[in-house]
Amino acid sequence: MPPNFLFLIADDHRHNAMGSLGTPAVATPNLDALAAAGTVFTHEHNMGSTSAAVCMPSRAMLLTGRSLFRVFGSDPAHAFPYPMDPALQTFPELLRSAGYRTYGVGKWHNEPELYARSFDAGGSIFFGGMSDHDAVPLHAFSPDGQYPSEAATPGRGFSTELFVDEASRLLRHHPSDNPFCMYVAFTSPHDPRTPPSVFADMYPEAEVELPPNFRPAHGFDNGELGGRDESLASHPRDPSEVRRHISEYYGMITHLDAQIGILLEQLQASGYADNTIVVYTADHGLAVGQHGL
Repeated sequence: MPPNFLFLIADDHRHNAMGSLGTPAVATPNLDALAAAGTVFTHEHNMGSTSAAVCMPSRAMLLTGRSLFRVFGSDPAHAFPYPMDPALQTFPELLRSAGYRTYGVGKWHNEPELYARSFDAGGSIFFGGMSDHDAVPLHAFSPDGQYPSEAATPGRGFSTELFVDEASRLLRHHPSDNPFCMYVAFTSPHDPRTPPSVFADMYPEAEVELPPNFRPAHGFDNGELGGRDESLASHPRDPSEVRRHISEYYGMITHLDAQIGILLEQLQASGYADNTIVVYTADHGLAVGQHGL
C-alpha cells in the first residue's frame, strides 16, 4: 500500500527552538526523536508576505508548491495579499484524487472552500489566524462543505489537546484498506502564550537566558516596527519582559511536544506507524527578543 502521511504544522515555531536544533534549554524530546530518526531541513526559508500576517501566504505556498507571488493568481478578485487562487490544487486535494482518504484537523487559515475540496473528513476545525487557546471557535466537519461562522462553537479545553484528541480519534477509526493523509495544524506556540501551568513552571523567568542577539531596539526601520506583534512588548525592549515572553514561548513548545508524543503513540497503537511518513514544520518563526523584535 502507498505510504500514509501525517503532516503536522505549528504556528510561530522558530527554526532553532528545539532541544536538538540549537536551543537545549527548551525540552522537546518527541520532536528531537523525530529529528534523530529522520531528515531535518536546516536551511529552509520563508519567502515572507505581502501583509503583516505571514501565516496565510506561508500556508498557501506550502499547500500548493507555489511561490509567494504565484499563489494568489492574476484575477483581481484574488489578487494578493488574500485570498488564495481558487484554481490551485492543494497537496491533500491531489492525494484525495489519487485514492487517499484525507483528514483536516485544527487551524485552516485559508478559504473554507479549499478546505472542503481537500478533505474527506476531519474535525475541531478553526478558520482563522489566532484565538485564545482555551476558547478556540471550532467547527465540526461538514460533509456539504459549508462552514458559516455562526456554526462555530468554543472549544472546551486547550487548543493543542483538542486537536490531538481529534486526530487520535480519526486514526482509531480510519479504514485500513485506504492510505491516508492527515493534516494537523496547531495554533501553538502563537500568542496568547498561556501554557498549562505545569509547562509554564518548567521555565522560571529568572533562569531564562536572553538570546545572544538580543537588542533593546531594532537597528533600522524594517517597515513593520509598528505592527501588532511589535506592540506585545514595551519599547525599548526590557530584558525581564523579554525573558517572560521566552519563558511562555518555551512552555507552549514543550506542551506542544508532549501532545505530539501522544499523537505518535496513537499512530503506533493504530498499526500505521511503519508505513507513515511524519512531517513536522511551522508556518514561520518568531524573534521573541532577537534583534530588538
